[in-house]
Amino acid sequence: MPGHRFAILAFAFACMAFAAGARADENELGALRQQVEELKDTVRQLQERVNALEKNDAAAWIPATIAPAPPTAPTPAPAKASLPKAIEAAPASDRAAPAARTPVDDKVVILRNSWRRISTGMKQADVKETLGPPTRETLINGKVVWYYYYAGIGAGSVFFNADGRSSSSQSPNLGWGF
Repeated sequence: MPGHRFAILAFAFACMAFAAGARADENELGALRQQVEELKDTVRQLQERVNALEKNDAAAWIPATIAPAPPTAPTPAPAKASLPKAIEAAPASDRAAPAARTPVDDKVVILRNSWRRISTGMKQADVKETLGPPTRETLINGKVVWYYYYAGIGAGSVFFNADGRSSSSQSPNLGWGF
């Protein structure tokens, strides 16, 4: 009989361990379900942001100071004096007639000319006037960094020193000739 008791006790311990393991599995399963729901919510939010960006893509990544007026507002024919400085400074080849270029090409030309104007020693206000407000601002080693993200293009950054003047910049990849 002692061997029989041992078998019964071993079986009882095995059942208890299995039940404890099942409870642990249920807890893990509940945690996994919660993570899946959180991920679904995150994906849903990101999809909404992507949809919103795609709807506003026409002017979302053009620097604010030279973004076109909303389509509902009447736009008078611009006089040469009212053209943004970045466009005026562009070579004649970059200012080709609108019919000769696609809208994306025009946006790239505007961005290229805007980023060309960024130089060491510029004040933050001048950078903001040239490129528009940054997409994100952060501190790296105590220095202010402005990041600019352009859908379908990439990102650029401007670093500022302690007195608020640009110390370096990295333009987005705007193709050959930048």
